[in-house]
Amino acid sequence: MPIKSYTPPKLKLVDNRSPDGGFYTANCDVCNTEYYPKRSNAKYCSPKCGVVAHRMEMAKGGKVKKKETKKPQNAVTVKGKYELVGWMESKGVRTRGLLTMAKEQEFVWEGYKISRLNSVIYSITETHN
Repeated sequence: MPIKSYTPPKLKLVDNRSPDGGFYTANCDVCNTEYYPKRSNAKYCSPKCGVVAHRMEMAKGGKVKKKETKKPQNAVTVKGKYELVGWMESKGVRTRGLLTMAKEQEFVWEGYKISRLNSVIYSITETHN
């Protein structure tokens, strides 16, 4: 059966006109692509760029949406268990076995009270014996 003609599929057009009849154009904050946003306050051209922006913010130490815990005034905050080990080594503290203990929510190690604020942020406070 030979093909007689080609009929392209109907495109689903989205009307992105502004109130005065023109179109909004914007540049994506992540990939800098010019696009027609559905809202006048849109920041990203696609959901993928929104995910990339969120991950970049988290990598920079952005806001954590889990419940926040108050840390003591004299506490030092480090990000990551290896940074915790490095900080303890800089103070001359024995660190063998510290990575295993870093899984605990709160523990005392060689005169320092270590609290895990979330999955990667640790608060270190010197205990007074």
